[in-house]
Amino acid sequence: MTSTYDIFISYRRDAFESANLFVTRLKALGYRVFFDVETMNAGKFNEQLLDVISKCKDFILVLSPNALDRCNEEGDWVRREVMCAMEHKKNIIPIMLSGFVWPIEMPEGMEELPLYQALTASSVEYFDLSMRRLTEQYLKSKPKHLVLLKRMGVILAAILLIFGLLFGVARILSIPLSNRVAAEMTDHIIRLDLLGGYMDNSYADWNEFLKKIQTIRTEKQLSDLISNMSGNIENTRTLIRETAPKDSLPKQYSLFETMLFASRGLSVADLAIEPAFATSYFTELAANLNCMDTALVNMDFGSITKKTVDSNKQISKHLLALAYYAYMEMMAKMPKGAQERYLMVAKQFKSLPNDVPLTLSTDEYLQKQNNENAVCERIMIDLEAFVKNASEKLEEIDNTTAYLNSVLGAIQEVNDIKEANETELALRREKIEAKKQINEQKKAQLEELDKEYQKAYEELKANCALEESDGKWYQWGKIVKFATFMEQITQSRKKLAIQGVHSTSSVTPEVAYATLASMLNTFKEYHPESVVFAETAKAYYKEVSQGKRCISGVIVSAIKENMTHPVHQVGDIILTMKGSDVSNYEELKAAFKKEGAPAETFLRLSDGVLKEYSVTDCGPTNILGFNDLKQ
Repeated sequence: MTSTYDIFISYRRDAFESANLFVTRLKALGYRVFFDVETMNAGKFNEQLLDVISKCKDFILVLSPNALDRCNEEGDWVRREVMCAMEHKKNIIPIMLSGFVWPIEMPEGMEELPLYQALTASSVEYFDLSMRRLTEQYLKSKPKHLVLLKRMGVILAAILLIFGLLFGVARILSIPLSNRVAAEMTDHIIRLDLLGGYMDNSYADWNEFLKKIQTIRTEKQLSDLISNMSGNIENTRTLIRETAPKDSLPKQYSLFETMLFASRGLSVADLAIEPAFATSYFTELAANLNCMDTALVNMDFGSITKKTVDSNKQISKHLLALAYYAYMEMMAKMPKGAQERYLMVAKQFKSLPNDVPLTLSTDEYLQKQNNENAVCERIMIDLEAFVKNASEKLEEIDNTTAYLNSVLGAIQEVNDIKEANETELALRREKIEAKKQINEQKKAQLEELDKEYQKAYEELKANCALEESDGKWYQWGKIVKFATFMEQITQSRKKLAIQGVHSTSSVTPEVAYATLASMLNTFKEYHPESVVFAETAKAYYKEVSQGKRCISGVIVSAIKENMTHPVHQVGDIILTMKGSDVSNYEELKAAFKKEGAPAETFLRLSDGVLKEYSVTDCGPTNILGFNDLKQ
């Protein structure tokens, strides 16, 4: 009986559950395990134990807290089992459970026990890792599992067949549901195309209004022009109310419907928010119309300049295209029959791009969305440059005004002497005053432009606000996007400073960093496990906002299964790998594959200060989790 075992399990009774867990898993893997509770027959129990130990290849000692305290007693059975294993030179594997520590003074005869290669199994969460290390690195015994593998192969094949059939059935059952959703999406796309026409008309009406206002000579003409523009705004409002989707609430889908959509690769989260997504564009145009209406009521026509209108028009155009590509990404996954109505009306679109086929991949549609988003960001940067350029011109005008004022003072001093030139001096005063008024008007316009820029900045801040319902890495993506925008502000100001230009914009790197720091604090509240690398990111982005460095590198966000890395800690920012600069995770992987010593430089937050380190061996990267720091 005793010759049929390869592994002997020794344990204290308080470690029964843990020992039994190892026994169960080892037997499932095909190992022949002796476990005294269920294996021994009646008879000479003690002699059988020692006989089993003498014939086993591996001796596993499960060590619970204080497991060795009674081993000083000669008759203690754990002591006798260990001494027998040591006497027969068995492969002894101590498994240390949570709370166990080696005694400072080992029991007599067992002094060499801590020298054996021990395995730590301190947490249930990492039991699978402990089992893998035990079977792959520690045990000398081999499992008898060939028959089991064959049976598993048959079972696996059957499971795959069943899943294949279920997948096919799900795709068929999803057709009616997909037809309904595709019809609703097509209706919303048609409404967005109409909205694009409303946008173009409203922006064209305002530019025409600004053009005609320059030719007004009488109050009656001004009153008629304002009344006509107000009528156009109200007509557009009516069209928006009639065209906007009636139901903007998120849709609710059952678990069964979710499974049907999943069979076609469709995200229920995207489908659920689609009505609100479409409605938001109508809301945005209505807000722009309110701004125009306010400017008319206050007769503050310079607050919405042609440059602002043209920029908003371009941004609206590209945002509509972005939304359209998002719809196409979902529509491309619908059944062919569900796409028929969309394909029929798509050719007639006037505001949306109708030259993109419905046969692109998901990645290609995502790339088009990213391209449109990038264009919007460039327009915003151009608007910022326009505001800065206008500020420079305003400063030049102020200097000219100061000079003219000094000339006016000199003329005033000699006025009594040059009575003959009184008329000419009066005309000069009028011209100077006229120029001052023009300067004040331009200054006011620039201040309004700065307000527009501030508004655009606030919109970006709102779009990047962290919602608790967002996924963790989607929240991180918002943080990275905002940090990239903050870096653009900082670098732009540095360039202006080099040129001796002082920006008057209220959107400063300090303001942007304060918002970013708040976002990181919120991120820590939502994800307490990410406090360490979030604090490092906050210190890093602060230096970026101060112009001390540009965003580069990747941050270590996690270490696999709480393992200890020989070099890195969570929060380290890797800057270079094998002599190559690292800007993102893809560059890190490419650099690591290069030939050469795995040297690297990295940053680490120590006592609130980022310090740079260089090492010649970076250690393994496959147990590290990384996050990009820049969009």
